[in-house]
Amino acid sequence: MSKRENKQNRVQLGADKRSVLGERQYSILIALYRYRFGTRQLLAKSLGVAAGSSLHTRLTALCNHGLVARRYTSHMKLQGKPAAYYLTARGLRVLQQIDDGPRVTAQLIKASYRDAQVSQSFVDHVLAVYQWTHQLQQCHPALRMFLPREMAHYHYFPQKLPDAFGSLKTASETRRFFLDIFAANTPRAAITKTITQYLSYFRHGDWAVTGQPLPALLFVVASNREQRHLQRTIRAVRQRVDCDTAVQIAITHQALAQENRAPLWTPIDEPERSYSLEELWR
Repeated sequence: MSKRENKQNRVQLGADKRSVLGERQYSILIALYRYRFGTRQLLAKSLGVAAGSSLHTRLTALCNHGLVARRYTSHMKLQGKPAAYYLTARGLRVLQQIDDGPRVTAQLIKASYRDAQVSQSFVDHVLAVYQWTHQLQQCHPALRMFLPREMAHYHYFPQKLPDAFGSLKTASETRRFFLDIFAANTPRAAITKTITQYLSYFRHGDWAVTGQPLPALLFVVASNREQRHLQRTIRAVRQRVDCDTAVQIAITHQALAQENRAPLWTPIDEPERSYSLEELWR
């Protein structure tokens, strides 16, 4: 038994001292720590388990012990949206007790109290990031994805963190990218601000401390119309910011199918071409 498993088995879930944290329950806590919010279907996919009664039972037990909370309103039910689960402050403290577990800070625990009140649009966005990052990894087994709670421990990332950071290992080198998803209702001003912040970040050389080539910028939008608008926005911001650093920027509005390596990504400087993730840097 590993050191972590030994410590994990001593974490009691209830006052009766009979319920302890099992490996499968621990994996749920880790997934919710990483992604912040998750549905039963997304958890099942990322954990490689069925979304049936067993997972439901484990989630219910974690909710009953106060480690996980469930967000499901009548409005969500009317819209046909599934329940979203997230870690409570107690759940984060439990992870804090486990050796070799994630780095849970007091600041994160304090911030977690807001998760019960965040807007539904924010939750929907987080779930979209969960869906995209998981499917990207299914398509590219060598791809590692890092989420904001993981990036927050490293000073060299932009102050406004991307939705995800990807590291794709190829036969010859490792390619990196920032991933952001813009919903159809994302304000245009917010999109412009995001692009401006990225190009200013690269212009000031903040990434240079890593000693690695600049990451690409990958954006997911809701439609072909939104893609054309984003292309115009990026070109306008590049001229205004005067960023002479060569940064690969690509956009897609297409849905990502599992294990499909189709050419989804359209580079900003080649609007008539599309490439697969591996082809973007060739």
